[in-house]
Amino acid sequence: MEEPFIVKPCKEKGALEAIPKRERYFNLKRLLGVLLSKGYELKVDTPFVLVVQKEREISIFPSGRLLIKSSDPKEVKRIAREIYDLVS
Repeated sequence: MEEPFIVKPCKEKGALEAIPKRERYFNLKRLLGVLLSKGYELKVDTPFVLVVQKEREISIFPSGRLLIKSSDPKEVKRIAREIYDLVS
């Protein structure tokens, strides 16, 4: 199955980003409730970015872009797939 996102290096060292292949919109308030119920810890909640942490810190943007503090592409794909599945 093809992933709905592309993983690429971020300008910040030690992080990769997952960028949606098609235009997306994440309702951050709704997503926050789902993430908290799945064991994610809230770090930052603004209208422009949601920062949560489980095993890695994840910045989630309304555009569907995810910034994941990991340098392992396989781990980033797994985490991004989990987040995208929660939104679907």
